[in-house]
Amino acid sequence: MIRPLWQRIGGCILLSLFAALFLLPLCWVVLTSIKPTKEIYDAQNFRILPSQVTLDHYRHVVVKMSDFPRYCWNTARVTVVTIAVVLLGSSMCGYALARLRFFGGKSFLTFLLIIMAVPWVVMLIPIYRLEVAIGLLNSLPGLILPYAALFMPMAILIMRAAFLAVPSDLREAAMIDGASEWRVWFGVMLPLVRPSLTVVALMTFLSCWKEFTYAVTLNSLPSATTLAVGITYLQEEGQSWAYGTLCAAIVLSVLPLLIAFVAFQRQIVGGLTEGALKG
Repeated sequence: MIRPLWQRIGGCILLSLFAALFLLPLCWVVLTSIKPTKEIYDAQNFRILPSQVTLDHYRHVVVKMSDFPRYCWNTARVTVVTIAVVLLGSSMCGYALARLRFFGGKSFLTFLLIIMAVPWVVMLIPIYRLEVAIGLLNSLPGLILPYAALFMPMAILIMRAAFLAVPSDLREAAMIDGASEWRVWFGVMLPLVRPSLTVVALMTFLSCWKEFTYAVTLNSLPSATTLAVGITYLQEEGQSWAYGTLCAAIVLSVLPLLIAFVAFQRQIVGGLTEGALKG
């Protein structure tokens, strides 16, 4: 059913206003990062757009702040390993829930839904005490394991929906040809659900890269500090309330998220839609 023209125009205007509302802080940070320092603090001659574009703040962050590259490297390592663990675990578990019949399968699905309903912050104290007991506190594995466990339930549901969408005849034909269950999963089914694997990887990347609460609680050593936490330290390192330097660091940290989302937004929306429509 085609909606009236006034409804479509009104919807576009409303969505544009919401988009502008959410983009305004990011635009402000970007503009501040390219303003000269004197112009940032000149309240009497306030300007939204910079009179002169400068990249000095970005040079200061990259060249003079020695800890910033280390924060980026730590975040990249945690994110890549977490993505690998989530992809492997969710694809195997999703395939088992979709195609294999075993005792407790439906109960396990219910358990996943219950886990997803529990706020992450509720699990923080038990995870902290567990890491203290086993010696994982203040280490990158101490972040990777909780991240993988927290992102896994949603990833499993997405992969289960993706495997359910694949015709079961393909699996049966491969089994008749003598393929083992492992071979069917790896050689037949995984290539067919590649779009959903991309969605899981992107969602894990977007969530892991910007996560702050667990990163600041489970780690207090500079050697294992991630970017989301490290930016709060850069404020002091770049002199107290150096807005230009701070905004440049924020832009550099957010840039990979924006590139990933813009490049793969169709896959993200398609994967979420598939997960909502399939059993």
